[in-house]
Amino acid sequence: MSAVAIKRNGVECYKLAKIGGVNKQSVGSWSGVDSAPPPKFFSMFEDGSGTTSADLSLGTTAHDAEFVGACDWYTASTAAGTYAIATGTGEAIKIDDHNDLDWPVDGEWAFSTYTATLSNTYAGCLVKRTGSGSAYRGFALYFLNGVIDCYIVDAYSSEALHVKGTGTSTNIKDGNWHHVVVSWDGTGSQDSSALTMWIDGVKHTVGNGKLAVHSGIDTLDSDSVITNSVDIYLSNSSDTQVYPSGGVDHTAIWNGTGLTATQVAVLYNSGTPIDVRRGL
Repeated sequence: MSAVAIKRNGVECYKLAKIGGVNKQSVGSWSGVDSAPPPKFFSMFEDGSGTTSADLSLGTTAHDAEFVGACDWYTASTAAGTYAIATGTGEAIKIDDHNDLDWPVDGEWAFSTYTATLSNTYAGCLVKRTGSGSAYRGFALYFLNGVIDCYIVDAYSSEALHVKGTGTSTNIKDGNWHHVVVSWDGTGSQDSSALTMWIDGVKHTVGNGKLAVHSGIDTLDSDSVITNSVDIYLSNSSDTQVYPSGGVDHTAIWNGTGLTATQVAVLYNSGTPIDVRRGL
């Protein structure tokens, strides 16, 4: 007999997993909230020394994060815990490319992170994008002067989605830690309706007016290819690494599942990060 430890809002619970090697129980929800599997990557960035941060997710493959440039273990301000990562121009957190982290345009995927910035130009949040100009391919979330600037691209701008925050979207350029979630569900359509974002628990979509399609660039379809072989960069840009940022803390990346509004509310937890290494 075996049991699997799980946490809900940081409280450890247990579920029966196997008897005699046979699966006996599968928990699909907890207190009415749909469960989500372990992320493909999760770090609380609490290592505190060295130039890597361990992947704590209970996924099958470890994807440890590496420092690029002179990143600092930061203690003056964190989203939670003792440490966060401070980044500046030419600095980032890098996660090596792996098929676990390749997001298909017609699938479901999501990520959650805490970020902070005072930049009045582009500040990278999560970037996995190759090429330049019309040859861009991949995903990139920036905050431009504190406001969302998000790209999902096969070829810019002929086969891509580019959305920006509007006057009603949350501006994060205040130096404080903000919780950012992106969830994509391309199983039905691959236009802007497939994208949902949350900042500090507030939902941002094109439908509710907090996001807007930029210059009509909403041209993805099921044949689009947005995967690539470049690494993921947190808190900067994978293609140039020249943008200033501020920091990163408590990051999780899912592939094969998106997140619902109810799950995001649990994840946000009123601004107190939770341990999601075993999923939600």
